[in-house]
Amino acid sequence: MAMLECTFLHRQGVPRCSELGGRPVALHALSNKIKNSRVLVKSSDNSDGTYLQKAGRLAWLRTLTTSPQDSLFSDAYAQDLAASVHVADEDQGSMTASDSFDILASKFVDTSVYNIANMVNVNRDQEYKQVVLVGDGMCTRFARIPWPLGTVIYLVAPGHVHERAEAILRAQGAKVPPGCLLRRIDHDFESSETSLHDSLISKGFRGDRLSVWGLQGIRSMGVSRRALDCLFAEMANAAAFESLILGEMPSMTVEDLENFLASFGFLGSDSPLELVAKEYGPVHQSTADGSASWWLHGLSEYMGRESSPRLFRASQRRVSVEEMDTYNAHVAAAEEVDEDFFGNFS
Repeated sequence: MAMLECTFLHRQGVPRCSELGGRPVALHALSNKIKNSRVLVKSSDNSDGTYLQKAGRLAWLRTLTTSPQDSLFSDAYAQDLAASVHVADEDQGSMTASDSFDILASKFVDTSVYNIANMVNVNRDQEYKQVVLVGDGMCTRFARIPWPLGTVIYLVAPGHVHERAEAILRAQGAKVPPGCLLRRIDHDFESSETSLHDSLISKGFRGDRLSVWGLQGIRSMGVSRRALDCLFAEMANAAAFESLILGEMPSMTVEDLENFLASFGFLGSDSPLELVAKEYGPVHQSTADGSASWWLHGLSEYMGRESSPRLFRASQRRVSVEEMDTYNAHVAAAEEVDEDFFGNFS
């Protein structure tokens, strides 16, 4: 596999991952030795088979949240997706803290991206019509969420997961709502062979329009920290000013999360697990049999810990590459006619 050496357009401090100079703080750990090393995608966490198994397990977890007494959401497509990678129908009692987190993250991303897609940004007088879902190729949000008219959903995941999921979902008749579009983006998170930014643009994504980004699957699929750095640098290049990003992150402290986001120009913070869990399934509320919601059992292991998997929301506080190009073009045009352009740009 190709060495992890991502290249990005250099503006406002966003790095070329192959360079050392001008990097955000989060990337200082990427020294010159990256250029002489190789990230082995065939490792236990990142092999093709493991990506499929992880995506299948996320689908299987969604099948467990449709029970009448404790339903978070309904996913009519999840069972066939899970069966396609031979994920066993395990006992609910075997729920781990990681499983509980994944279930809560699914609901968190569902609710957040849907609400934002129905919002209007009054500062820009724009809607969030571009929805970018990153990580889980077996994600079914495009079909089971009632997106507003004109929404374009970009689903970013490894190509072999897309291929499996697309065949199964087509057979099930899964479709986006009328007036909406789905664009699947093949992306190997551990490889430098393709640019996520370029791939999005080639599918019609506009960096000068607002977007909302939802991350799920990055943590459970074992994406490396170096790949995570490159992913966020690419998102910083693509997302327009005041675009929103949310979802899950691997284990880290709240301070580390905020610093990581800020190093790429995102202003955001942790969404405490206990507060999110209470919103969707109160921790202290009992079900009919007197026990707490079954999917919350393992989540308490993460609550109150200094370092744990995180849910977050953040806003883009830099301009995208496309917005910077537009600005530079206006500056050049003003200079040609000898006008005072500064202070008159909107």
